[in-house]
Amino acid sequence: MMDGVAKDQPNHETDKITIILIIFGIAFIVVSLTIVALQKVGAIGQSNPESAPTNFEDEKAMAITMAQNFVKERLKSPSSASFPWGSDEYRATRASDGTWSVSGWVEAVNRFNAKLRVRWSVEMKREGTYWKLFSINIQD
Repeated sequence: MMDGVAKDQPNHETDKITIILIIFGIAFIVVSLTIVALQKVGAIGQSNPESAPTNFEDEKAMAITMAQNFVKERLKSPSSASFPWGSDEYRATRASDGTWSVSGWVEAVNRFNAKLRVRWSVEMKREGTYWKLFSINIQD
């Protein structure tokens, strides 16, 4: 025992400071994760003009994918279909009523077992989680 203080006694002031720091740390982490989660679902930052094209670009990518699926379903050998990877290989436009016109090309085996590159075009519209096909044209 030195200066009347026993070494075995806990220091209550240090314990209080530690508890306060832990609580602030947890609160900071919870607030940070909440902000990140809200940004990911789009609840924060909606007025940012740079974020608007992302939604259009995502919808455009989905329209291209759905057009590919419609084309592939109508090929003689769907498993042989090879579509271009780059979105610049497609022409995709959306009308004011939400109708998409998408065109591109596909390489696929025809009925004579020859691999050909053919052009195609699709008109369709998204209705909820489904896409409604209006027209499809695949060159022979």
